[in-house]
Amino acid sequence: MGYLPILSALAERTEKPIVLYSIPSRCGIEISTSTVLRLRDKYPNICALKEAGGKSAKVSETMAVVDDDFIVLSGDDGLTLPFMACGAKGVISVASNIIPEKVSELVSFLQNGQLEEARKLHLSNYSFFTDIFCEPNPVPIKILLLLKGLISSAEVRLPLCPPSDKNLDLLKKIAANLTIS
Repeated sequence: MGYLPILSALAERTEKPIVLYSIPSRCGIEISTSTVLRLRDKYPNICALKEAGGKSAKVSETMAVVDDDFIVLSGDDGLTLPFMACGAKGVISVASNIIPEKVSELVSFLQNGQLEEARKLHLSNYSFFTDIFCEPNPVPIKILLLLKGLISSAEVRLPLCPPSDKNLDLLKKIAANLTIS
């Protein structure tokens, strides 16, 4: 059984808002723009898409055909700036678990048309945004939260596993240089 019958069954049983999540790297399939439109037409409570496919073109394609009430959100911190430039409204962020002020400021700059400020903030955090995906999410962010004393365990469930020694060393270097406010 594919995801459409399951999603349809859920959408038919609730009036609560539903956010679609397109993450082809984990699912092996992208939610196509035509599928988003079919679902949105049939179920008005399907109101948003978290796009984590890594392509600004997909955001542009979606924004060109959805109604004004439909929201597209970046699912990748490192693509928040280009996705919002294509019409996304914000980000469902991993980085904000540890640097919420910076992510919030980036989104605010973009929402207010302050592109130069957003670009500078994006570029100054870009390495962080990519390094926190050195292992599958949420492993790196949990390690950073543990190293900064914000959580007491970075345990993850299978099929996830602890980071490699190389990536653990990278995360320790990041934590040492990371200021938490």
